[in-house]
Amino acid sequence: MTPSPAPLSLTPVLRAAPAATVAVVSLPFFTPFATCYPAVLITRRLRRLGCRARFLPAHMEFYAFARGRGLPESAYKLFTNRHFASDVALLPLWSPPAPAHRAERAELARTEILAGAEDETRLRELFDAYLDRLAERLVGTEVLCLTSTHFQLLPSLLLARRAARAARTRGVPRPRVVLGGYFGSSQVARDVLARHEEVDVVVYGEAEDVLGDAVHHALQGRRRLVAGRAHTFKEGYAEQSALVAAGTRRPWLRDRLVVSLELSRGCYWDRCDFCNFNDAYDARFKMHDPARVLAEMAHLARTYGQRRFQFLDTALPPRLTQALDASGERHDYRVFCEIRPDFGRERLRQLARLGRVTVQLGIETLLEDHLALMDKRQSVEEGVRMLRAARSLGMRSVWGVMIGHPKETPDHRRRLLAEIRAHRRAGLPAPKYLTECELRPGSGLWDERGALGLSVEFPWRMFDSLLSPREHACSLIPSRVRGMPFEEPGYRADRRAISEELTAWQREQGREAGLDA
Repeated sequence: MTPSPAPLSLTPVLRAAPAATVAVVSLPFFTPFATCYPAVLITRRLRRLGCRARFLPAHMEFYAFARGRGLPESAYKLFTNRHFASDVALLPLWSPPAPAHRAERAELARTEILAGAEDETRLRELFDAYLDRLAERLVGTEVLCLTSTHFQLLPSLLLARRAARAARTRGVPRPRVVLGGYFGSSQVARDVLARHEEVDVVVYGEAEDVLGDAVHHALQGRRRLVAGRAHTFKEGYAEQSALVAAGTRRPWLRDRLVVSLELSRGCYWDRCDFCNFNDAYDARFKMHDPARVLAEMAHLARTYGQRRFQFLDTALPPRLTQALDASGERHDYRVFCEIRPDFGRERLRQLARLGRVTVQLGIETLLEDHLALMDKRQSVEEGVRMLRAARSLGMRSVWGVMIGHPKETPDHRRRLLAEIRAHRRAGLPAPKYLTECELRPGSGLWDERGALGLSVEFPWRMFDSLLSPREHACSLIPSRVRGMPFEEPGYRADRRAISEELTAWQREQGREAGLDA
């Protein structure tokens, strides 16, 4: 049997109405085949507070709904993975497009990789119909908790508005809405609360230790920004048997379901200058006992035959391998995880005990001075050794090349292309993607933006009704950063040459070409 989770230490601030009816909803466009562990955790915590809480995995449901009504798989993947593609498609459900907005949409289609007009229309119609069905299921719910990532702010607001409308139609009080997730900065969290009467409470940061306060404020009709906290992180782990059991009863999901796991939260490295993970969620590194997480995996495999898992950790802590070594067991799981290139061959060998493992490595570039300007504090040789070690251990590796760093020069890109060609000839496992550096609020680059001559502008004003067009909102609504390398003469030619070389490298090794991350 799986070990019972340790009891939670509930402090006096964790208060909630003893019998409050709460719905926790994970919205599209989170990947539709993976459990949403954060929402499962929130549901469990609410129940421990005495709430009647239920979890609605809308990110899975809507996929089945949309695919069953003719939306192509390729289109759904694009809406799930392409930044702002779903927002552009769904915005007319929020506010009717003015003539100027239609012109902006046409410009976005020319300058950004979005979706075809027919697919956009189909997605919008299907999401509109699904929202009505979902809102009806929420009638009578006192509190609605929404988990919002980069792709879910607009869907969250749409659901909050639609749930209120359904309640009015039935003549009952609307659900009070608690919204948490990725905001990128506390300034954006405040703006969401100030601009959207559909939202009652915004939680900025880690939610579990302040859920009682959030629900209490919502039920009392108090509009609040609540600062998150997770001091009790290590004291409880959310078991996912119910969701796995439900998945086994659905043919479209049974053989595709991936259980999301959280060994740690926050990045233990937290140095790469382009990353804002810890700041965006107001999180600091903390970790569960690895044996507890391994026990959960074993329980799900033994009870339900579940063998697909993914770790949500930004960088899997090496300590997991100690627990694997101590257990002496080998498994036949299929596992995805992200690790740093300095993880080491011996630890990688222990990780292979899990079964068929795919490791995503934060290699970023094949130039030493390129790594240095990103503050990666790793070497090219470390990354190369890990790729080769993963291959020798039968693991699949996923890695990519990043260009467009604000401190990068044309010489960096020319030398990078030469290194790519050299490592391709040497037979190194091919990269999966090419990505361009972003300016993210809270990152090291963000703090240096003035000195680097970077500025944020919002040329597409169609999203003004969602968020104020201020620089901290640049990760959540379409924006353009001035002063980045993509504005330099020759950058696009450099990017095209690198992309073509990486694509040829992929095809040479029989990998699917799909470089844009």
